[in-house]
Amino acid sequence: MPRPPVNGAGELLILHAPKSLQFEGSEPLDESLLREVYSGALGFSVSKGSKWGGLKVLDPFHYPEAVVGIVVDGLPSLGISKGSHFPLITNQNEEATWHALNQRVSMRFPDQSSVLTRLDTVEGNNAGLSTSSSPPPLVEYLNPNETEDAQYLAIPIGFVQFKLLFFQYTGLLDREVKSESGDGVPDVYWLVLRALHPVIDLHGTDSDAATEAKNLLIEAIKDLDRAFVHAYKGQVLVSVVTSDASHTRKSRSLMAEVDADSVVDNMNVSKDYDPNYPVIFNILLWFNIAFFYSIIAVAVFIAKMDPGRDSIIYRMTSTRMKKDN
Repeated sequence: MPRPPVNGAGELLILHAPKSLQFEGSEPLDESLLREVYSGALGFSVSKGSKWGGLKVLDPFHYPEAVVGIVVDGLPSLGISKGSHFPLITNQNEEATWHALNQRVSMRFPDQSSVLTRLDTVEGNNAGLSTSSSPPPLVEYLNPNETEDAQYLAIPIGFVQFKLLFFQYTGLLDREVKSESGDGVPDVYWLVLRALHPVIDLHGTDSDAATEAKNLLIEAIKDLDRAFVHAYKGQVLVSVVTSDASHTRKSRSLMAEVDADSVVDNMNVSKDYDPNYPVIFNILLWFNIAFFYSIIAVAVFIAKMDPGRDSIIYRMTSTRMKKDN
């Protein structure tokens, strides 16, 4: 069951984008809008307007053949210098972004084959990665006798077999001609790595063990990036989404309890209005505007009326004046 979203710090890192797309600037982005960014990058119409200007489509005839999302839980940034970096406001679970992309691709191409894969290394969906007979990477600070470290090292990250196993799991090895065919049906690969979070909690953010674990992950991600770029001949969008929402959630749970009423009072929350308020407001507003301009029009008409004109007004007035005399 998905955990409720918690606002925290994160980062959207674009490791590779085809020449048809341009990511620029460093404007912050809500994670709830990630689905729209990916959809726009694939040439789909977006369902929610956004003023985010980090993405520009330079060539609408050559969209990416695939989107790769690598989600890393437990820290706000991996510190990779390569690529385009955007601060991410983690106000939504990554799973919601995956489900939105999965649904949009399936609905847009219902009768065509497309790779739509989500791999979560904690939820037990990594069976395809657990069959590696390769030895674990050589480590100096991570302790295989610790449960958290052992679970992290059990996932084949940080060595070459990771790429091969992941490609076997997703079936990408059988689809190397896809980029040449240019069928216009995009693939979505969504890889969720949560094992780094327990390691950081155990050893500390700035510990040697956490740094070693992070470096192993960085090398694996770089290798995966190169592999996807090669497999799709550059027509792929490779991104990394990092988030420390889990640590933010833990910090908030340890905070002292605050009176709820006082918090609401200090939030400057707007008043509750009746559902009919905007209707009544618009009726009164436009009635008063029309009434105001009607008065002005009548006043101007009377002011510019020709006294010598043979109108009904002057005929009646002239007759009355004669009777009075």
